[in-house]
Amino acid sequence: MDTDVFLFLFGLLSPLFLFLFFRNLLDNKNSWKRIIQGTMLLAIFGFIFTFKAIGSNKMNFSIALIFPLYAVAIYRPLFLWFNKRLKRPPIDTAYNWKSGLFWDRLFNISYVLLITIVSMLLILLLASVLK
Repeated sequence: MDTDVFLFLFGLLSPLFLFLFFRNLLDNKNSWKRIIQGTMLLAIFGFIFTFKAIGSNKMNFSIALIFPLYAVAIYRPLFLWFNKRLKRPPIDTAYNWKSGLFWDRLFNISYVLLITIVSMLLILLLASVLK
């Protein structure tokens, strides 16, 4: 598999994987801080690879490595806002069909859209600009 395709998919899907399967790590403040540090390191590598590849006249998807940092960084303010407004953490609504979880579903859907659609559009825009 091409490295650029791998970087694109990793940058886009790793935050989604983390949110879907390891959400308790994002909810916990201490583990969230460690995840932020790891994604900062990943973003630094992304910037290094991106600036190294500028001028190669091909799409540069190394910039996708900054989006795990974006996804993890926006989770905490959204989580705290939800927690403050409803006085409880959001519930994971995947395969949970109980009624009364409208705000939890809205939180989950909004976050997934923010980390996938927005990230994908920005990655494609930046990759084409940073040729």
